[in-house]
Amino acid sequence: MKCLTMSLITIFLVSMLATGVNAATESSTKAITIELPKDGLLSVINPKTKQTEAAKKALAIYYEKAIPLAASLGYQNHGALRVTETVVGNDQPGVFILASWPNEAADFAFESLPEWREYKVLRPQIWNRLNFYKASASEDKTLQFSQNKHYSVAFAWLDEGQPDDYQNYMNGIQQAVSEAGGRFIHNMTEPRFISQSPSSIGPNEITFVEWDSLSGLTDFQNSQGFKQYASLLSSGTTRFELYRITPVIN
Repeated sequence: MKCLTMSLITIFLVSMLATGVNAATESSTKAITIELPKDGLLSVINPKTKQTEAAKKALAIYYEKAIPLAASLGYQNHGALRVTETVVGNDQPGVFILASWPNEAADFAFESLPEWREYKVLRPQIWNRLNFYKASASEDKTLQFSQNKHYSVAFAWLDEGQPDDYQNYMNGIQQAVSEAGGRFIHNMTEPRFISQSPSSIGPNEITFVEWDSLSGLTDFQNSQGFKQYASLLSSGTTRFELYRITPVIN
C-alpha cells in the first residue's frame, strides 16, 4: 500500500509539473482525454517507487528539472490509470501513467540532450522498477478514459512458432466483446520497450478495452464467443497479462 501511495504522489507531482492539463477541466469532464495526432507517440509508464528519504529528494529534483526539460520538446503527462485487479498474470503493476510526445523524433531528441543525461542517473535512486511502452499513432485519434466507464488492458507476448494465432483470436472475439458492452479503444503493436531491468522483455501487443459495466469483462470471459477462441489465445502467446484499470481523476 505504501508503494501504491508513493506512486500516486508521483502521478500528482507529474501532473502538476509536467503538463499543461487543467486539473479543473479534468475534474469537470470526469475523464482523461488524450488527443493523439498521426505519428504522435503514446507512452505508457509503469513506475514502482522506492520508499526512502533519498528517493523522495531525488524525485523532487527529477520533476523540478527533468520533466520541464521534456515538456520543452512537447512531452505531456495526461494522468494515470490505477490497476484495480490483476485478472490474468501474477504481477501487481499498481499504476500506468499516460504520457505523449508530438512524435518519436521529439522523444529521441530529448534522450540525446546532454542535460537529460545528468538527470537520467537519478532514476535508479527513485524507482525499483520503471518500464516504458511507446508506440506511434497510425492516424489522428482521441483516446478517452471516463470515470463512468470501466476499462481493461491486456499485454501479450506472442509465440513466434504460432505467429497468426493471437491475431486470429483478436479477430474472433470482436463480436463477443461487443455483446458484453465492450469496445476496443486503442492498440499498441510492437511498442518500444524501455526498462531499468536489462533482462526484461516487452510485450508485442498492448490492447485497451472500454466496458459499459463492471461486469462486462467477466461476461465476456464467460461467453461462448470467448471460449470458442480461447485456445488461440493460449497457443498464440508465451505470456499474457490482463488488468482492470480505472482513471485517476484529480
